[in-house]
Amino acid sequence: MKKTLGIISGSSFYSFEEIKGFETKKFNTAFGEQEVLMGEISGRPVAWIPRHGIKKDRLAPVLNPRAIISAMKEIGVVGIVGDSVTGLIDIKIPLGEPILFDDLYFPQNRLPDGSLCTFFNKIGQGQAHLVFNDPLSPGLRKIVKKAADEAGIWIVNGGIYAHSSGPRFETRTEIRHLQLLGCTAVSMTSASEAFLAAEMEIPYVLIGFGINFATGLKAKSASHQEIKDNLEKVPKRLKPIIRTLAKMNDLDSLDFDTGYIH
Repeated sequence: MKKTLGIISGSSFYSFEEIKGFETKKFNTAFGEQEVLMGEISGRPVAWIPRHGIKKDRLAPVLNPRAIISAMKEIGVVGIVGDSVTGLIDIKIPLGEPILFDDLYFPQNRLPDGSLCTFFNKIGQGQAHLVFNDPLSPGLRKIVKKAADEAGIWIVNGGIYAHSSGPRFETRTEIRHLQLLGCTAVSMTSASEAFLAAEMEIPYVLIGFGINFATGLKAKSASHQEIKDNLEKVPKRLKPIIRTLAKMNDLDSLDFDTGYIH
């Protein structure tokens, strides 16, 4: 029996016709109710959560990452592939193309409601620290890169994802700061998922898609139509990667390799 693959999709990725026999299940986690679409792709069970809701009704500032990751833990997924549309900071990367990040920048470490981004927050729980070797699973990243290659999808292998609290976009000065740090792209959702997944010892990878260049990097901002066109590229690039990834037997021997809890 193949192990279940977790998928957390972002803006523009709300349908996945290739999921066979899927049904919506509700999980009552300690952090709230979470709907998960359960089904099968390429012979592998999948648990898919559209991050912004099945009805596309949740903006980044009201997401509940702890409920999302708690549901994935309860299901027992072997790993999670997350995706996020971003503002590109590295202007050498083409818009609309996938980036397989290998590092994160999230110094505020806060969830959308302002609370700390952690599961270790109960009185009497004792100290618990997440110690990183790599914040995004090297083993799962390797398998995803292999899947992209086999699917014929060009992917940027490596990059730093910067997490912004939002809901506003970043200023020119904030983007210059992120440039100095070497960040590749920025958005408002995914680093919290990665860190919470690591606390639950679930391998997590993040694929980003630049739909516009970040504030101040171009003389003229992207038009609404340009952003729409780049959003439409996301499922066209990501679905073949996931279909191919689901076929790979390497997933079933995947271990948690991000770090450890101290």
